[in-house]
Amino acid sequence: MVLAAVVVVLVEPPVSPLLVVGYGAALGVLVDLDHFLLARRNTGSWRATVAVVENPRLLLFEQEAIFEDGEVGAVRRLASHAVITVGLVAGLAPVSSSLAIVTGVVLLGHILSDVVYDFTPVFGPPHTSAR
Repeated sequence: MVLAAVVVVLVEPPVSPLLVVGYGAALGVLVDLDHFLLARRNTGSWRATVAVVENPRLLLFEQEAIFEDGEVGAVRRLASHAVITVGLVAGLAPVSSSLAIVTGVVLLGHILSDVVYDFTPVFGPPHTSAR
């Protein structure tokens, strides 16, 4: 969200700055839906998806309980985020360069914060292997 606000100042998008910040916040959250597809691919089970459908409180209050160790995989998740980022930026660039820039900056910030979380002992997950 902070990155979206910074981009608003630098790019001067053709829409309300509040819309851009809202878009950035939503994008930063929704990009993580790929975790459920990766968990399904890696385990052959929709267990994590079923768990949050049955108990939506997990999404807000117990995010660490959604996926078991190894279900998603840090490297695959980061690769998936990179593919999503490239696809969205490439698709948006011909339509709206401002929106493509906001999208790229927000998702790059998301990916970099995931890298810091997954691979640094100070900020990383409490488990020895990244989820």
